[in-house]
Amino acid sequence: MNTARSEWSVPDDHPALEGHFPGRPILPGVVWLEQALRLARTELEFRTEDCRFSRVKFLQTAAPGDPVLIEVSEKSGGFDFSILGPTGLIARGQCRPAS
Repeated sequence: MNTARSEWSVPDDHPALEGHFPGRPILPGVVWLEQALRLARTELEFRTEDCRFSRVKFLQTAAPGDPVLIEVSEKSGGFDFSILGPTGLIARGQCRPAS
């Protein structure tokens, strides 16, 4: 099973932070999914045009400047992912090819 990891930090000026939420900005879940897709595409050479996410759980938030570790592992023709922040698991789930 191939696994790829990437360290990332939520940029203070990420455009998705605008409006999410005034006074306490957090990165929306869709950005986390895009980060997992990007890692699977670049490091595992996974074709992401035709994949579908399932069993996705968002367990914590992340704020600007928070360091995170994104991990994707090949599984069942797709990949599983997890995203860890400074205080634990932020998100996890799987992506499989659409049938």
